[in-house]
Amino acid sequence: MLFKLLCLLLLCCISSCSERERERQTCGEDKFYCPRKDNNYDCLDRGDRCTNKKVCVDFESDQENKCYEASAGRYYYYKKQSSLTSSGSSKSKRLVEGWNFNHWFLEYRGFAYEFGTYGAQELDVNDPNYKYGPGREKVVQEGRLGASSCTRDDVLRYCDAFLKANSDYEFWSNNCQHFFVFLEKLLRNDCSPRTKRSLDDEMKSLKSNCTVSNQNSSSSMLALNWKPFASFATLTALSTIFCM
Repeated sequence: MLFKLLCLLLLCCISSCSERERERQTCGEDKFYCPRKDNNYDCLDRGDRCTNKKVCVDFESDQENKCYEASAGRYYYYKKQSSLTSSGSSKSKRLVEGWNFNHWFLEYRGFAYEFGTYGAQELDVNDPNYKYGPGREKVVQEGRLGASSCTRDDVLRYCDAFLKANSDYEFWSNNCQHFFVFLEKLLRNDCSPRTKRSLDDEMKSLKSNCTVSNQNSSSSMLALNWKPFASFATLTALSTIFCM
């Protein structure tokens, strides 16, 4: 039973993580997509997104497009999850029927922030080709966690700091969930100096559970917080030995 469970974990994480790559965004990584009434679009500076400048507003509400402002200078942030096995092999899908390995990412001020084998990336949620938009990867769970006054510069600065301290993606000890927990703590405390100092101190030792959730339940069914293997090569070999 233990070997079977291990196989399910290995086949899922290997097939899904290896297939994820950096997104190509319509306006690149320095601009964001802003639709116009003439069905065309502008590529505007990301630094102006979801600020009091209101450079890109919704045609009907006259509010900033997909910014979700809670009050003046404060914006809601969201935890979202997509299924890692959604793009995996048919074999791994059959073997893990009933289980869902989730990829966590955070959405805030018109951008989604995530971490994977490709590193960290900031995705424009306005982009018609948005990775988690209609027809793309399915969001299986989402929830609004709170509101924050942190700026985009704050978020990017700590994304960079996280990468410098934890540059290599590792399924067991340095994954999308560690990255999410790190940024969520920053937003939850409004980027206070005390929180920034705390995050600086724990940068290299940030740990959280890597959870495997049953797709029919929002609760965690199994938590993993261990690192028994040195590399994905070892994982692949073990999955071949025990699962064939």
